[in-house]
Amino acid sequence: MKKSAGKHKKFILAVTGVPASGKTTVARMFAVYNARLIDADRAGHDLLKKTSPVYRRVIAAFGAEISGDRGGISRAKLARVVFEDRKLLRRLNSLVHPYIIKEIKRKIRSSRSGFIVLDAPLLFEARVADLADAIVVVGTDRHRRLNRASRRASFDKQVFFKKTKAQLTQGEKSRRADFIIDNNGSLKETRKQVEQIYRQLICCLKFNQGGSCGKTRHQ
Repeated sequence: MKKSAGKHKKFILAVTGVPASGKTTVARMFAVYNARLIDADRAGHDLLKKTSPVYRRVIAAFGAEISGDRGGISRAKLARVVFEDRKLLRRLNSLVHPYIIKEIKRKIRSSRSGFIVLDAPLLFEARVADLADAIVVVGTDRHRRLNRASRRASFDKQVFFKKTKAQLTQGEKSRRADFIIDNNGSLKETRKQVEQIYRQLICCLKFNQGGSCGKTRHQ
């Protein structure tokens, strides 16, 4: 955990994990503590709309066949293209990540809350971990992740596994975390872990003196 640079510095808690680990659910649990929730995925989705600053560049890079029926870019079609080839995925990331990072920083600056929860699936891959004062990684076993993902309307099993493989492994992310939440149990059990971590963070949030809350693993 980083030490706060100043008394009035905003405290940023980043929540991340592999696909379908339940990180967004956990981020929302933290957000109830008067926090500003910033959803990095939402910022990425907005960039696929026709009004986005990179829409034409993404279409030019990957072809009109990724267009959606209702305008904008179809995330499902784009995923099937980029997760077939790591070079194409890197090309997409080079187009959208700078704008996502810019939007995250803008929202951090504009936040009136001193506690910010950043829901960032690609926290490490996009190299934005340095923005966080503390990092929570949500861990879930493979069977539960697949079961959770399969409930989504746009679920594609092959794309899901390729998307997961394109990211750091759960173990690699966990080794970089300040806190690890085991999300294999009930929502009540997960919420209890969130509450425990929040109690450890209170000193940082109240006095802006990060560094006193060491790495914690909730198994």
